[in-house]
Amino acid sequence: KDGNTVDLKEINYHWNVVADFEVMQTIVDNKITVKVENEDLIGSSFLLGIFIDNATISETKVNIVE
Repeated sequence: KDGNTVDLKEINYHWNVVADFEVMQTIVDNKITVKVENEDLIGSSFLLGIFIDNATISETKVNIVE
């Protein structure tokens, strides 16, 4: 937000998925890919968070689409 650049390779962070169903995660470098195989869950959502030192930095509601 302040125009500074941060190298994510120098920060100890982790992803967290909060869902009442299975969400498959593939994490490569600083990118996460999520997948839900149950088609009945289309239209549902889950929460994706980024944490640094157990502090929530960002949370995003992810809607499941086809």
